[in-house]
Amino acid sequence: KNIAHKIYQPATSYEILRAFSNIDVTAEKVADFLKANPYYQFHFLKVIESKGMREELPSLDAAVVLLGMQNSRNLIVALQLMRSVKGTHPETEKEGNLKISPNEVIPFALKTEELLISKKIEYADMGYAAGLFFDVLALITNETSQDKNRVLALIDEVYSHGLRTAQIGAELVRYIPDFSYSKYLFSTCLIHDIGKIILALLDSEYFSFCDILSKKELNRGMRHFAENQRFGVDHAFLAGVSCYYFRMFRPIEKAVLFHHDPYLLKNEKKGLYLLASLVSLSTNIARHFRKPENATDAILSQWKGPELREFRFFDSKNLVGIWKKLESIGK
Repeated sequence: KNIAHKIYQPATSYEILRAFSNIDVTAEKVADFLKANPYYQFHFLKVIESKGMREELPSLDAAVVLLGMQNSRNLIVALQLMRSVKGTHPETEKEGNLKISPNEVIPFALKTEELLISKKIEYADMGYAAGLFFDVLALITNETSQDKNRVLALIDEVYSHGLRTAQIGAELVRYIPDFSYSKYLFSTCLIHDIGKIILALLDSEYFSFCDILSKKELNRGMRHFAENQRFGVDHAFLAGVSCYYFRMFRPIEKAVLFHHDPYLLKNEKKGLYLLASLVSLSTNIARHFRKPENATDAILSQWKGPELREFRFFDSKNLVGIWKKLESIGK
């Protein structure tokens, strides 16, 4: 309950992220969000004042322009996370200036957006939101976890795997025409295993459980069965539920929930089934990342297991051909 409450995306952050997912977002729109919430307007103007700008500004939207659209978004989101997750306000220096650095509060969001822009992958705004999910969990970890270092290390591990999965997914989706969930593909791949972090936050024995499993040669199905038996829930379920609370990702809640069993979405919207299947294939490739020698290589059956039997877009031959595009992701 405490974790769900902290994950829940407050209105200001949600609307800001939605606005920036629209190419027509304006400084006036951002200023309107600030005017609707005097708390953030006050702190925003304190930052402007600390830069010696305030006396020169005729309006709030002019302040947004002067600070920069992205910088304004980052500041507002960081302020909201400090308040909603940490329950604190930014510190004030002796001179009366606010002591806050968005780079320190939302590093995953900024890193993800920068990567997408540098690689010219579409929907950097949604990647930013997905990275922000990790920032929220890192803040929760620092505030509540008894084993901070190990959970923070897990966050880095899940993020790194998600990032590779997402880059693979971004390449695979090029081969699927008219894919209705393209906007969400990268971010869904990035956050698909986020439930593992939540399990670690909920139960300190999650790490010892994982240590035991790592010593046994169990297939994925057996590992998930064991996880369910031990904790009463598995990480895919928690990841799906967390997407509901982190409101930007409600549209892909089921794709995350069933990313290990995409065939269960066959009777849902076609786009959701394809999205879950792409995540499943991408994470399989990321977990078993090596060059297939030919179309009969055993690695291909690990990439496209029985859960993807009905996913017709990729067969062994074209997966071998696609490898040349994927190989650089591992470097």
